Amino acid sequence: MEKTRGIRSVKVLKFNGGKLDEEDDAIAEEEPLSLKIFGKTSNSEIIIMRTPGNDIELVTGFLYTEGMISSSTDILSFEEGDNEIIVRIRGNPTNRQFIINSSCGFCGKNKLNEIGRVSYNERIDINVLVSLPIKLLESQRIYHVTGGVHGASVFNILGDLESSAEDVGRHNAVDKAIGKLVLKGEIPARRKVLQVSGRIGYEIVYKASIAGISFVTGISAPTSMAVSYAEAIGMTVVGFTREGKMNIYSHPERILID
Repeated sequence: MEKTRGIRSVKVLKFNGGKLDEEDDAIAEEEPLSLKIFGKTSNSEIIIMRTPGNDIELVTGFLYTEGMISSSTDILSFEEGDNEIIVRIRGNPTNRQFIINSSCGFCGKNKLNEIGRVSYNERIDINVLVSLPIKLLESQRIYHVTGGVHGASVFNILGDLESSAEDVGRHNAVDKAIGKLVLKGEIPARRKVLQVSGRIGYEIVYKASIAGISFVTGISAPTSMAVSYAEAIGMTVVGFTREGKMNIYSHPERILID
């Protein structure tokens, strides 16, 4: 099997039809990324468990959603090595000196972030929301091969794809997708929708709100904290978006139904 970034070939024993056969199989890569952040007066080192690929976008999105930068111009330089990135920023890093695993984007924070409104006047046609899960799936190259990664895509309110990413960590996928927008200077991402491939936890809603995204939709369910936070900040959260169905959990007035 040809080597592709984010995908690794392994030998497996497959049991089928009452017998075992050795075959090649493709699995999603998960490796540690050492992120060293040098600020104006302080430094920080973080280990992020992630799927290799789009590491610059991952770091950019992480720095942005953590409040360490407000735009790409706050990044002074990147140095990229083997599973290592050194980044220099204008401000200072937040104090997170531990491992961020691929399933937790909020682990280790000392307190919840202050609530800030993200609500705007835009509305979206429900048929656009219905179409997004398939469009997300079409953008997931690694998932089609391995079945082992999360996906996150940002669309405009007409349903056009503007940014997409995959990772073993759902919050990493969101950081990568947002990071692409930050690097293109398209933040705040008003009139945008974040579609994710799994459940919608608080950290997903929070990261979307920092980016200015006011619609978040997922194939699976949201958590109670995600819904409460979305209701408070004016965000529309939609879950179980699949097969032409959905559950609208917050601010349904911004969804147009013919």
